[in-house]
Amino acid sequence: MGIGYSRNGYPKEALFLYHEMVCRFGQLDNFAFSMALKACSDLGDLRTGRAVHAQVLKATEDPDQVVNNALVRLYSEDGCFEEAIRVFDEMPQRNVVSWNSLIGGLVKKDGVFEAMEAFRIMQGTGMGFSWVTLTTILPVCARVTALVSGKEDANEERGGSNEFRNSPEYKKVWKRLMEEAGYVPDTGVVLHDVSEETRAMWVCGHSERIATMFALINTGSGMPIRITKNLRVCLDCHSWVKIVSKVTGRVIVLRDTNRFHHFKDGMCSCKDYW
Repeated sequence: MGIGYSRNGYPKEALFLYHEMVCRFGQLDNFAFSMALKACSDLGDLRTGRAVHAQVLKATEDPDQVVNNALVRLYSEDGCFEEAIRVFDEMPQRNVVSWNSLIGGLVKKDGVFEAMEAFRIMQGTGMGFSWVTLTTILPVCARVTALVSGKEDANEERGGSNEFRNSPEYKKVWKRLMEEAGYVPDTGVVLHDVSEETRAMWVCGHSERIATMFALINTGSGMPIRITKNLRVCLDCHSWVKIVSKVTGRVIVLRDTNRFHHFKDGMCSCKDYW
């Protein structure tokens, strides 16, 4: 019941249930701690979050990755970055959510260069990244470029995806890929009644393509690329990623709502059926 409250937008009810569980059972487990910490983050209730953290430290069970991620998120979102870093550094294992929480906290603290460095370290671990990572870091890239060039203004953080697609690095890599592959977008996957040019622009702007391009530019040659998408990958994007894996020699692992797609040498593990 508690996790249902937490996941469906009832954080106050989730915390009330947590307090009841504390009174009734005394010692709680990681499942209860993660539920309460998520509720505290959603409510911006740092005081209660600290109390839950104290109970985590007193528990006989070591905190799991979900609890640690929830703590990083809680402290990052409330501006307590030293505590967030401390939890992050002490984590025995980290996943994409851990890094997203850290990077998001750095961005919120206005540490754009630190966020970029954290992203580079994240990629150096071979972790890959998710769409959440990308939507967090793309505006940072635009802002860092503006800061370096001395042209930052209030609008530099907007439209990170468009800024990235118009960047010299993106255009250079895109041109090379398209020239070597002879790729032409299949605009039939766009169902809207718009011009052919707009259809091609929309197809080429799908999140998995932007994520792949970002990884090609910002990770070392030969390093596997890992992407998570919360929708089913479209037919043309699937074909495009196959082409990219062949042209670049990269292994690309794309997880959509149906399955994992392992692309290598122009082939996909799904055998074009998903």
